[in-house]
Amino acid sequence: MEKSNEAQTYTAIANVSLPAEFDTGIEDARCKSHGKKKEVGNMAEEVKKEESKVEVKKIMATLFKVLLGIVFLALGVLAIIRWWMHLKVVVLGCIGLFLILAGLISLAIAKE
Repeated sequence: MEKSNEAQTYTAIANVSLPAEFDTGIEDARCKSHGKKKEVGNMAEEVKKEESKVEVKKIMATLFKVLLGIVFLALGVLAIIRWWMHLKVVVLGCIGLFLILAGLISLAIAKE
């Protein structure tokens, strides 16, 4: 079967190669498209791995902060138990200073 004139014209146009100054890189993109799909797949896997690494780091940082907070709370409770009498003296000694400060603040408020 013979091709029509229109089909032959389109075939001729499709087979024309352009000079170097008109190179658009379309051919390269078509030829390398399969490799690019693989690269995109690899990049997606790498991004997922990096995200999981970031999540693990966040979890470890949070766990460290929680453990550090519990240790400080335990040390604070132990310090209060150990030095209870000294703490009692400090609190009793500060009552006078607290009352003086409250009086000064009350006078400053009343003055306005």
